[in-house]
Amino acid sequence: MKKIIVLFFFFCIKMNAQEVNFGVKFGLNIAQTNNNKQSQRYAMHYGVMAEIREKGSLFAFQPELFYSGQGYATRYRTTKNIHIFDYIAMPIVVKYYLTNQLNLQLAPRPSINVKIARKIENNTNSFEQEEVGVRSFDFGISAGVGYKHHSGLNASIRYYLGAREIYKYAYQTMTRNSVFQFSVGYFF
Repeated sequence: MKKIIVLFFFFCIKMNAQEVNFGVKFGLNIAQTNNNKQSQRYAMHYGVMAEIREKGSLFAFQPELFYSGQGYATRYRTTKNIHIFDYIAMPIVVKYYLTNQLNLQLAPRPSINVKIARKIENNTNSFEQEEVGVRSFDFGISAGVGYKHHSGLNASIRYYLGAREIYKYAYQTMTRNSVFQFSVGYFF
């Protein structure tokens, strides 16, 4: 217990030399898989973030927690299948500031699947059913560029590629998440 208390106080003292900004973000996902035979699923993402940056440093860390709508769509004649894989993502973004406002971003991104479904639409009706054989955990890498205005407004564009097979039982090729994210946010 003493070690935990000492580490906590060390962390608090160390935090005084750093700026911590908390914020919110939301945006558009254009999701599909690495399999080019499928089309995109358009969905949203939204959540919270905290940027930790030492004064004068070019580097910052930005842990995030957000809901991310992902998946893909397939079409066969007049029927459209939308495969819905929604995640709670927990990336820890490493930011390198090229200027005071423009930054490059790289992040490992673990994600927990919170919604797995298949929505089937045709000319006469639409219904949702359970998608089977999908993994409950995903891991991958995000990379992108961001802009943080001194007022707290920020924007970023990222590409995420999953490193794990989406399905528990691989079909013919490895199917991984592939997502372009366009985000806007505000640091308080």
